[in-house]
Amino acid sequence: MMVVNKNDPISWVSLGFRMKMLHEALFTLIDPLDELTQPPTQEALEYLQLIGDCNEDVTHLDPRFDPHCKFWSSVAMVAAHWMVADDDAQLSQFIERLPSMISSKNVLSRALMWSYIAKRDFIVAQDEEVFTPSYGALVGRCNQASKLLKESLLCCRGDGDIVSAFQLLACDWLLETRTKIWEQNNGDVTKMATKEELTSFEDDVNLLRAVAKQLPSARSKVWCVRAHFV
Repeated sequence: MMVVNKNDPISWVSLGFRMKMLHEALFTLIDPLDELTQPPTQEALEYLQLIGDCNEDVTHLDPRFDPHCKFWSSVAMVAAHWMVADDDAQLSQFIERLPSMISSKNVLSRALMWSYIAKRDFIVAQDEEVFTPSYGALVGRCNQASKLLKESLLCCRGDGDIVSAFQLLACDWLLETRTKIWEQNNGDVTKMATKEELTSFEDDVNLLRAVAKQLPSARSKVWCVRAHFV
């Protein structure tokens, strides 16, 4: 996120508030403390709504738009909706049409964009029972996201919990999409994955393992995904 007006104290306070709400939303999704009192998705969406409300209030004072805020909060919103098998299609434009001022400076944003596109396209193809784009195209998008996520982990290691949380989301989407592509493409559960499929999956598991070093709560995911695929 960014400060729209660096000379305005309210803009700085707004930035701090939005960052705090984004942190709360992300960790409510990836590491819920108490799922019995309130579903994590509902709580996360409440935090994200506060970000939107705050952004609108700041825009009234300064009409300049903060594309960073819209992108990162939209990614978190999609994660929340996907947790309950819901798809908010209107958010796609804020993720897929990545502003150049973000993509040129933040490789993680591009990794999230491509992991989002891969999973979104698979969901659409599965719902319509027509796999266009092809499996090869879907795998290519996963590979692009994986490459960018690896770059992000190399250059952004130790950049804070919010960065690690978004890296975890990208890992989750990648691994889930690769697994479903393999299941859909092969059909026969007794059929072994190809060497290429296993290599790509193992590469992404290694990315997940790297994220888990920053987020201990994610360590159990490494064993879960390996057991599911191999």
